[in-house]
Amino acid sequence: MMATAPAPPDADGWRSLSLHARGTMAELDRAAADPERLLVVEASSGFPRTFGLPPEHRHAVHVDRIDVLVESDRAPVPPADPPPGEVERAIAGHAEAFIT
Repeated sequence: MMATAPAPPDADGWRSLSLHARGTMAELDRAAADPERLLVVEASSGFPRTFGLPPEHRHAVHVDRIDVLVESDRAPVPPADPPPGEVERAIAGHAEAFIT
């Protein structure tokens, strides 16, 4: 079994994998093609559409390849955003010279 959370489909039935990590795309394709495995998808209108680098890296799954589809309206879980520490401030100070 493999699970992912894409955006709603486009007009051609492709669901953008949104925030799904590209590194597991090959495994997602294998799960979709293997009749012994399930590809479970929780699709949400709260997830942004991403495009990858078509045609080689489309970063999407077609609705025909999904075994179990669950529709939801959940938004992505935001990552923690701790206040910057000494190291982060030092990096920002060095980067600032190239930005301003």
